[in-house]
Amino acid sequence: MRPRQGAFRQRSAAVPGLDAKPVIDIQVSVPSLQARERFIEPLVRLGYMHVPLGGFDRVYPFFCKPSAWPSTHHVHVCEVGSAQEASHLAFRNYLREDSQVAAEYVALKRRLAELHHGTTLESRERYSLAKSEFVASVLARGSGR
Repeated sequence: MRPRQGAFRQRSAAVPGLDAKPVIDIQVSVPSLQARERFIEPLVRLGYMHVPLGGFDRVYPFFCKPSAWPSTHHVHVCEVGSAQEASHLAFRNYLREDSQVAAEYVALKRRLAELHHGTTLESRERYSLAKSEFVASVLARGSGR
């Protein structure tokens, strides 16, 4: 299986110099995930589609735009001060500080893109989950700093 055309030809806005897919990823931190309509309705009006991801949706709701594949924008919503917010920011910061680890991450993403074509929700989820071990190992190293 081949990654979709144009994969990793862009540069990350969050980590300077990091190769990235042509998707704008945005993390939005909100005071509470309890009143979901407060952020779901405005995102839907802006053309985003809510993609329920089971139990994970309760702590990190996901939206994409456009609703038809391929999406160009992803929005992830988390609670201010949550473990989800902290771990994503810590991972980003570690990649900013360590170019060798950032290069390892890009190599992993390229290998996974070859395995998981990304044309279905299931393959995109497998791609994302396959990065989990690497992310956890980086976060463990970061906590020792």
